[in-house]
Amino acid sequence: TEIYTLSLHDALPIFAAQLTHELRGALDNIQYLAQLLRTAVRKDKNLKHVEPLVDAAWSVSSGAIAIVNNVLDIAEIEAGKTHTIVNEAFRVAAYFDKIIEVHKIMARREQFALEMEIDPLMPQVIISDPLTVNQVLTNLLTNAFKYGARQSTVKVAIKRSGFQWLLSVSNDGPGIPPERRSEERRA
Repeated sequence: TEIYTLSLHDALPIFAAQLTHELRGALDNIQYLAQLLRTAVRKDKNLKHVEPLVDAAWSVSSGAIAIVNNVLDIAEIEAGKTHTIVNEAFRVAAYFDKIIEVHKIMARREQFALEMEIDPLMPQVIISDPLTVNQVLTNLLTNAFKYGARQSTVKVAIKRSGFQWLLSVSNDGPGIPPERRSEERRA
């Protein structure tokens, strides 16, 4: 009889991968149902009043799937596999509007206003990895809400800088405490 031992350090990535795999299946089903609702709302004029909620549900499920995929990516990286960046073209205003709409729900709950400004010099279409951009913006917004002053405004700015573009999130408040900064950057 062989005895196998597994340390917590070794077991955690396995557990995370299994858990996120199960969550992804459930979230895929939720997103599919939200898509069916979106189709129904667009066909039935009597349901137009719920369209923003249905669109938000679809966007939130997309965001949750992206988070689960991130955890799976981390598990793969820890297993020695590398993350593949998938660059694709997307419309700046439409892409960021969708992300901001989802986060406005969280902003209201956390007692913040959320504003976005897109530099008029930004091209209409950029090429980048939309999943990574979403992850970065979500992390920055989460920190802005967590460490910002309630009843204030969190601002997202997308600016052109030569041949590059910059994404910034700012808020009023004390900011991330120095002892937590390295921890928050890893998140």
